[in-house]
Amino acid sequence: MRLRLTQAAGFEVEGLPFCIDAGRIQPLGIITHAHTDHASRHESIVCTPETALLLGERWKRLTVRAIPYKQTIKLEGARVTLLPAGHILGSAMVLIETGDTRILFTGDFNTRSSPLHAPAEPVHCDVLVIESTFSRPEFVFPDVERNRQMMRAFVDAARASGYTPVLTGYAVGKAQQIVKLLAGYHETIWVHPKIDAFCDIYRRAGIDLPETRVPAAGAPSGGLVVMPPNFTRTEWRQRISRPRVCFCSGWALDRGRGSFHRSDQIIPLSDHADARGLVEFAQATCAGKVYTMHGSALELAEILRGEGIDAQPAPDHWQALRAAEAVQYSVQTLDLFDS
Repeated sequence: MRLRLTQAAGFEVEGLPFCIDAGRIQPLGIITHAHTDHASRHESIVCTPETALLLGERWKRLTVRAIPYKQTIKLEGARVTLLPAGHILGSAMVLIETGDTRILFTGDFNTRSSPLHAPAEPVHCDVLVIESTFSRPEFVFPDVERNRQMMRAFVDAARASGYTPVLTGYAVGKAQQIVKLLAGYHETIWVHPKIDAFCDIYRRAGIDLPETRVPAAGAPSGGLVVMPPNFTRTEWRQRISRPRVCFCSGWALDRGRGSFHRSDQIIPLSDHADARGLVEFAQATCAGKVYTMHGSALELAEILRGEGIDAQPAPDHWQALRAAEAVQYSVQTLDLFDS
């Protein structure tokens, strides 16, 4: 049995008719969650019902087989189970069982409880394909209550100085976390139309969120505002009087990341696992082989090898290896247990 991991074709297992998180349209694709870097408009899609709701906001007339969490289906020679990933609404890890082999593909996942979702829980597997976005040691995220305190402190300080507090986060997932964390703190939360639409989908899926409103003629001065990170480059920048901007992202802990979308403050609010969470998750799966992908894949593979785990970066990261190392990783297809 062999596997293939490429950015365009996603994750594939030889002999099975589907791919996971492919970057281009496939006949049959499993989508772990609705963020655009993981989703394509495949001819046929397998995902959770909640992910289907989010995809339907972006694309119409999709052919979707919606599978609830922990329900196993058969896909031509394999048993496939979607497990909670704790990342955004509907996000799923994919457990593939074929013969006696269990393969777990995490997609983007979170090992901590968030204001909206339970954490991802490890399951025993033979092969683990794990995201490694925040695997460097400096990525240690604060807990929910600490993030809430920092956000409220930012809001209070901005208002005390005569500014309008604007918290920014990605329209699907992060923005809803921000809204939830600010529930009950102020009467009205003003949001971008895209954020408002996705908040409605969260509510339809049973997630309790406070009321949000779209400012038709601009947010009131001093109002509490939630926007996408790029709002400063759109007409929405002119609709907000004296904005003071706080970017909410795990990248806040990356000192070399740059201007953080022209923000005045940054808060490390993340919907991904942090460095310790990634290692502990990999250890708990007892996987005989681990492939790391996304972000700091090389670093995570090295850390896991230091913990006695057989780990290596997935093929889409091999080009980053030094030339002397790349020789042993020169092919795009691997035996599942090849070291």
